Amino acid sequence: MRPQFDDPNLKRFQENGDIESLLHFVRTSGRDEETYKAALDDLKPVLDALSFGWRPIYKNLDLTALRKRVTEVTDIVVWMAGSDSADMKSRAIELMGILGWESFIPLLRQHFSSEAEWERLAAIRALGQFSGDLTSEIFHAAAEYDPSQEVRDAARQQLELTGSGN
Repeated sequence: MRPQFDDPNLKRFQENGDIESLLHFVRTSGRDEETYKAALDDLKPVLDALSFGWRPIYKNLDLTALRKRVTEVTDIVVWMAGSDSADMKSRAIELMGILGWESFIPLLRQHFSSEAEWERLAAIRALGQFSGDLTSEIFHAAAEYDPSQEVRDAARQQLELTGSGN
């Protein structure tokens, strides 16, 4: 899940949530800084909580505003998911589930190849917020083949909740 960018400003954002570094990266990569600023403002409840080490209150997100900036929000969430920081990465995975955009399903699927059990569990929880038809294949594979009993159990639970456990 690493972005194809090896930029020190993006790395600073991924390491510690430095918004100014992210905006510098956006500027130097030829993106529209103003639209990314607006997306960052919309993501403020998550980013502020992250900077303080708190758990975000996702209900404070304006999902309608975020949907208006799909491209920018998707980029930011993908960059967060490419972080080596477990906090940053876990918030990105949670955001993918909360936003529920189908474009995140392949990205969440990639988290199942992680060696980190917590990351695979977070991906299952996030995918649990999507339609059963879109995710049942992923849950079936995790329920059968994941090396962790906890992940297999979580996948089976999601299959039961979606009625796809056959």
